[in-house]
Amino acid sequence: MSINTADWTAIAEEVDAYGCALTPPVLTPAECASVSGLYGEAARFRSGLRHTLGLVFHDAT
Repeated sequence: MSINTADWTAIAEEVDAYGCALTPPVLTPAECASVSGLYGEAARFRSGLRHTLGLVFHDAT
């Protein structure tokens, strides 16, 4: 699965209905580690975004 192959129509409908949506995995474990490693670099993120984005990174192993 990649971010380009996710069913964005279904995801948008779920957000409309429930205010949130669960997506299938869109990052590989290596990509997830890379992105989560950036979190400590506050200059890369707007402060509001860092606290409201709601991303949860799961280790698939």
